[in-house]
Amino acid sequence: MEENIKEIVNACLEDENLLKIVKEIASMNQEEKDLFQKKVNKYFFSRNSPEDTMAYKFYQFILLESNAQKVLDEVMKVERK
Repeated sequence: MEENIKEIVNACLEDENLLKIVKEIASMNQEEKDLFQKKVNKYFFSRNSPEDTMAYKFYQFILLESNAQKVLDEVMKVERK
């Protein structure tokens, strides 16, 4: 499992709000993801605190391909145990 996915899975298991974000992104179609990506880029354009940088990297990663679904799949595996 990719290290970024593992890290996000662990964070989702500890933070229900983060898990909700991942679920919403996983349910988006590509057009919705593209639109959301534009909003993320615009929001973080002039923000450069360490927290903002971390959040921006999270959104960049989770919006790529099927990463949100991969995270959800791994969360479900852990929750079923």
